Amino acid sequence: MVLLLLAGAGLAHTFRRSHFHGLPGEAPRPPLSAAELAALCGCALRPGHRVELLENGHDLFPRLWGDLAAARRSITISMYYGESGEVTETLGRLLLDRVREGVRVCFLYDPIGCRGIHREYFAGLRGGGVAVHPFRPLRLSTLGRWNSRMHARALVVDGAVGYTGGFSFSDRWRGTGDRPGHWREMDARFEGPAVHELQGGFAGLWLEATGAVLSGDEFFAPPLEAPDGTTAGVLFSTPGVGASAAERYFATAIGTARERLWIRSGYFVPDPGLVRLLSRAAARGVDVRVLTASIRHTDIAVAYLAGRSRYRALLSAGVRVYEYQPSMMHAKTLVADGTWCSVGGINLDNRSQALNTEATLLVWDAARAAEMEAAYREDLELSREIRLEDLRRDSVLRRLETGLSASMWRVL
Repeated sequence: MVLLLLAGAGLAHTFRRSHFHGLPGEAPRPPLSAAELAALCGCALRPGHRVELLENGHDLFPRLWGDLAAARRSITISMYYGESGEVTETLGRLLLDRVREGVRVCFLYDPIGCRGIHREYFAGLRGGGVAVHPFRPLRLSTLGRWNSRMHARALVVDGAVGYTGGFSFSDRWRGTGDRPGHWREMDARFEGPAVHELQGGFAGLWLEATGAVLSGDEFFAPPLEAPDGTTAGVLFSTPGVGASAAERYFATAIGTARERLWIRSGYFVPDPGLVRLLSRAAARGVDVRVLTASIRHTDIAVAYLAGRSRYRALLSAGVRVYEYQPSMMHAKTLVADGTWCSVGGINLDNRSQALNTEATLLVWDAARAAEMEAAYREDLELSREIRLEDLRRDSVLRRLETGLSASMWRVL
């Protein structure tokens, strides 16, 4: 069965490696501009946005439930992960209520990530008029695409308000992120032209899953532009033959950073090309920090161990690595030079970079960047910095585990 799955996924694509090397000669470069970032990442960055950074479920769900309850035309949702519980029950009640009021609701879920939601739940939504579809369910006819999962979180209300980040419909995301069982997360709510980009990404996924095209004002309302608002844009990454948008995004951010580059990644397993980029950034004097999950709270131990196999090379180059201690660190954020930041679902691992469909919001705004840096500093107070002497104390068994896990993570 494993051999069949690997064959269907395509060995060359599954085991691919990026070939990033960094800036030519590592010479000092002028500051990155918004136009340059947009061109290199293939993401339109426009002014006129209202962007809110939401800390954990404590901030997210009250805001989200309020927007869903106020929907008048449409709700579209793509979700990778879910589990039955209070969050999904609240979501279900809101969606069914909106359908009864004439709102069109389109719900696309990943059947692998959402296997923790009972089938009866989706049947109840369908019976109430919600259009619910799985994305790439396992079938012989789709085996070649089955390993490329829909990891993007994209939720749009009335074609005018967008949400993305690392959140999921599970009770793990409730709370404040500072105690066991309360996952640490950061998400974004935004209005403005980028909502259409998020909706367009969803529409492409919906077309593949259902064969239906979403169009019209109910899905693409005139954007709620804020005069002198924040410059932002949505980067939607899909797997392909060449470098994905996610790979270009990280290569650009790491390769152009001048002073600071602070990354959160719940699943941190950079391939050799990205290790090289991070190391060279640190060598040219950039304050490179990575905040990731600890072995105590990670939900996927093989991911943690695979990432730990990269620590020695990174620490030796001057990259600083921290592990969050109170709970599972699941956020996927980046802030560069106090100038721009991003929040979404993209991890620094092969799956996010090359195999999955992903979404992230890029925000060119010093105020939002400062807000994210402040939150990052608070997280560091609750984290443990990993040093080279910690790795030297690893047992032979732990070293064997990290090496084997690094190979396994390439195919999971």
